[in-house]
Amino acid sequence: MLYLQKVVPIFVTAFGDIITLESGEYIGILYYRYGKFELLLKDFDFFLSRLTDRSFVNEFFSLNQYYKAINEHGMLLYKECFGDTTLLALGGKHTTESLKKVQIQEHIALINSYSGTIM
Repeated sequence: MLYLQKVVPIFVTAFGDIITLESGEYIGILYYRYGKFELLLKDFDFFLSRLTDRSFVNEFFSLNQYYKAINEHGMLLYKECFGDTTLLALGGKHTTESLKKVQIQEHIALINSYSGTIM
């Protein structure tokens, strides 16, 4: 069935990672900055309920680093994310000091051009 092969992006994190809906039921995350993919949960409604759990959000979405980044760099606009000034694929460090505001699409395209596709 073609539907079972679909991956739909549903959210983008403040660090440019993409939350996906896999096969209509699984929630995954493409960690572009690290070049990896991870399945999070099977149930979409359960995923939404977990977004109120601070430890879950911090573990998967770097909530503590997000707060540090907005304190240092300010709030993001709709099409922005925080990107590492030197890409991690090129030896950069993922620290609050190394972040800057970037356009999401351009940042992901840049990472893809240096790192290739994520499996």
